[in-house]
Amino acid sequence: MARLIEKIIKDAPTERRKMHVPEWQGEALPDGDVYFKPRTKAVMEAALPTGDAEISHAMIGLYLLVATAEDVNGARIFEVRDIDGLREKADLAILTRVEAFMWGTQLPSPKEAEAAIQADPTSASS
Repeated sequence: MARLIEKIIKDAPTERRKMHVPEWQGEALPDGDVYFKPRTKAVMEAALPTGDAEISHAMIGLYLLVATAEDVNGARIFEVRDIDGLREKADLAILTRVEAFMWGTQLPSPKEAEAAIQADPTSASS
């Protein structure tokens, strides 16, 4: 009889997911595309700092973003030293959209939402 863990592992995602972030497009990220490998508990543990300090939920998202966001070639696009800049100065709407995608919840960009509403105005009424 097969064990449940075998099915869980077999069915787990293996492909990187891509999100286009036009606001981040530039010299450091020419195509504006951010990639994320599948998340696991091991990836999350490795992303978080060690020690006794308590980490807020918001900071967990930032640590995971910094540790897992990649460019098209698989290179990390952030360093740990970028966390304070992201926390203190990054546009919250953009960061929230990227983190939601990273966690597996897809939120449309403002342009995508506007296009969807233009295509189907009744979609905005619910």
